[in-house]
Amino acid sequence: MRFRSSLRVRLAMLAAVTVGVALTVGAVLLVVALRSRLDDAATDAAELRARDVAALAQAGALPSTLALPGEESAFVQVIDESSTVIASTSNIEGEPAISRHREVDTSPVTQTVVVEPLSDLGSMRVISLQVSTDSGPVTVSAGESLRNARAATAAIVAL
Repeated sequence: MRFRSSLRVRLAMLAAVTVGVALTVGAVLLVVALRSRLDDAATDAAELRARDVAALAQAGALPSTLALPGEESAFVQVIDESSTVIASTSNIEGEPAISRHREVDTSPVTQTVVVEPLSDLGSMRVISLQVSTDSGPVTVSAGESLRNARAATAAIVAL
């Protein structure tokens, strides 16, 4: 004997499946949007830092050691046209150039890379900006770790 479900049971099951699919799609979209916003925040922070240091370089007020108090997950490095490091934050002091010098260009270059001296931080969003100074063109590279963005989205997914 075959069991035949009533129309009411079939509609309830269809409604439950529809709500389940809608919740799943909504959760995925929420995680994607969160990850995108956090990545954008890291990019914005690195670009602002690069522009601030570029302004120091253009004003001739660039110290050899740059300070980022409380920012162990970020770095800044300035190189001259021969790719010699002329200023950096203490967490990459003494390291070779992160980026290579290019011709002076006003648009920043954005990369997502693992910076070897800071590899324990994972991928970093690096903004490189070229500016002209009295002593010649320099390239300012500023990086921000994406570790916090990845950790936040992983925590949401784990829920």
